[in-house]
Amino acid sequence: EAPFFNYSLLSIMHSCYFNVPKYSVWAARQDYTKVYEELRLWLQFLQYQDRSRKGKKWLLKSIQHLLSGNIRTMLAAFPEAKVLMTHRNMESVIGSLCSAQTIFLEPSGSTTVDLTKLGAPMVETYQIAMSCLAEARKELPGDLFIDVGYRELVTDTLHEFDRAMTLMGMSPTPEDKACAQAWMAAHPRGSFPAHEYSLQEYGLQPDAVANIFRGYHEQFKL
Repeated sequence: EAPFFNYSLLSIMHSCYFNVPKYSVWAARQDYTKVYEELRLWLQFLQYQDRSRKGKKWLLKSIQHLLSGNIRTMLAAFPEAKVLMTHRNMESVIGSLCSAQTIFLEPSGSTTVDLTKLGAPMVETYQIAMSCLAEARKELPGDLFIDVGYRELVTDTLHEFDRAMTLMGMSPTPEDKACAQAWMAAHPRGSFPAHEYSLQEYGLQPDAVANIFRGYHEQFKL
């Protein structure tokens, strides 16, 4: 659904396309009600175009929901939805996102990008996001959230697939499990080039980032 967010002024991708270091922090403090209302309308239109999808569920994947700080807004627009969230230590998450950001920024031809300044806004954005997530989880029913640990996802993928599907109310059939197994066999971990990065490249120290998100790490045993 990321392309639909791009049509608004509120999309995390704007800070990837352009060197606007303060944008992500500003965007995380905005009201996304209209953005989600429009996203729902787009999805309804697409589903109407394909009658074979009538009554079927959507599986949407975007970090936008978390980083915008608008989990509650999203669930208000899609009251039948659940939030499936993977959890990983923030040193890896922030380093990976900063690295991904540079992949978009470099082709734009910007000559003003200082990589050492990418990390601080990302940390601040995540601090706001995690605070909003914690507030949402206090206010909303616990069964709206499905938590998947990154380590568990990597080491016991089929179990986590089965558990997540079940918690979403879609009991996986033997055929579903066979398809999942076949996909994993065709796309083994390590079949893609390694994504290498370090927090220091982006002006951050691992210990400092770990300390900032200590509460989150302890909550989800990361």
